[in-house]
Order: sequence, then C-alpha cells, then structure tokens
Amino acid sequence: MADRSNKVAERVEIAVSLEMAELRETQKILNDFLWTSEISYGYLLSQGRTAFADMNQPTIDVLGHVLTEAWYPSNQGRIKFDETIGNTLGQITLNTVHVYRAVVILFASAFENYLDKRVGPLRSNKGQGKWGPYFKNLALPELIQPSTALQFRTILLADISRRIRNCMVHPPFSVPDSLTHPLLIEWRTSFKNNISPSEWPKANDGRIDSAFRQVVGHAVDKMDEARKRGKSLPVELFYAIFNFTNLDNLACEIEEALIPLNTTPDGRATRKKDYVRRTDLIVSSGADLSSKRGGTSPAPTN
Repeated sequence: MADRSNKVAERVEIAVSLEMAELRETQKILNDFLWTSEISYGYLLSQGRTAFADMNQPTIDVLGHVLTEAWYPSNQGRIKFDETIGNTLGQITLNTVHVYRAVVILFASAFENYLDKRVGPLRSNKGQGKWGPYFKNLALPELIQPSTALQFRTILLADISRRIRNCMVHPPFSVPDSLTHPLLIEWRTSFKNNISPSEWPKANDGRIDSAFRQVVGHAVDKMDEARKRGKSLPVELFYAIFNFTNLDNLACEIEEALIPLNTTPDGRATRKKDYVRRTDLIVSSGADLSSKRGGTSPAPTN
C-alpha cells in the first residue's frame, strides 16, 4: 500500500500464530467482499441511468436474464424481488452503507474470536466473558510487561473502533460523524475515568483526544476531501477501513508480546517493515517475499 508520498512501504513476512494467520485470512475475505461489492454496485449505478430509459419498468423485465434467486417465486407464489428498476437503483445506492457496516461487524467478531483463542487462556476466568473495553480486559501481565508490550495508542484506537462497532449493532444504530458528536463526549469521559495509570503509564488526556482525532476526525476529513471532489461518501466507509487497521495492529502487537524468543510459529502474515518491533520474527522480505508470491505485490494488510 502506498503512503501519501506515493512511495511503496517495504513489507516483510513475519512468523505468527495460526490464530493470527486465520484472522488475516478472514481480513482478506472481507477486504475482497468490500471492494468487489463496491465495484459491482458502482458499475450498475454508473450504467443504470442511461441503460434503463424507463425507471418505472419492473426490474425483472430489464434484468431477468441475470441468474439470481430474486426471480424465483417464494412459497406464496410471488417473485422474491418485485421492484421497479428505479427503486432497485435507489436500494443499491443505500446498500453500500450496509456493506461497510457488515464488514465492520464481521471483522470485529473475527477479532474477538482471535482473542478468545489467543488471549482467553491467560485470563483468570479462562476466556469467559466480554472483551471490551480492551484497555481493561487486555491489561494482562503477559501483554503489558514484556519489552514489546501493547502500546497505549494501539489499545485506544482499537477501543474506539470497538465502540463504533457497538453503535452499529445497538439502537439507534447511528455512528459519530463529527468530533463534536455527543457520543464522543461520553466516550472520552469513560476512557479518562476508567483507564488505570498503573496499567497504562502513558495514558493522559492529550493522548486520548489524539486517538479520537485519528479515528473520528480522520474519517470526517476523508468525507470532506471526497465532497470537494464531488463525491458523497459515508463515514462508515472510513470506519470500515480504520477498523481493519486498528484491530489488525492490536493483534500484531499481541503476537509480539506472546511469542517466546527464539521461536518461529507456523503461521505467516505480511506487515510493513517499519511497524515490526520483533525483527526476530521476520522470515522473508524484499525480493524473497515478492518471488514467494509469484512476483505480485502482497495483499494490502498492515
């Protein structure tokens, strides 16, 4: 993945647990789902207004040649999707937001499944119970005491993504779309009142506020940039992308904390070289990594 200077960041392959490798595979599946869905929707929407002259035509009349279960009758004898092409295009426009939300929820679920398997056995209750907030339930000696301990900022960013995920699954289902959103005041207060300085010595109000700017503020900035280009992009798109990044970064730091020295687990994952603190876990890089993948670029993971 290129940074803003258009220089491609050097990537390396690292040894990780099989649980981490499984999480990465899920991330790739969801990443492909996100972008292929957007491409499919975008193509149909870009063609729709010119290809379909009559927006009141039944969708089956103009797209009946498409192989889909939508045209097969239900138990009541009616086709499953009976809408005009105009309404169909309108629904497709709305669908992109649902795709972004689904990706957030599914990857968050996969991440907590990773926590169940990888970190759960370290908990006094042997993995039982909820994982959030992460700054509380991941403050385990095995994760915060090693030389490559979890970083406070990484925990904060993941916890903010967790809160956003929770908004998507609980009424009223709305998410923050500005740094002045009332929910952010509540979240900041909760963080500042409940984070233990003994567990996270680098915790302070400035770092907490900075983390909110990086997630919510950055998403708002991206929406504004798109608007200036004449595009209307929902905040959920950027939350989906940041959710991948924030949870993956936390999982990678968990791996660095838990993998014993002089040990090479069987799982593999690619990562930006600058992000790797445990260089002993690097198993290939540069030309070796490219040739291993048949000369193609690695998948866009962190």
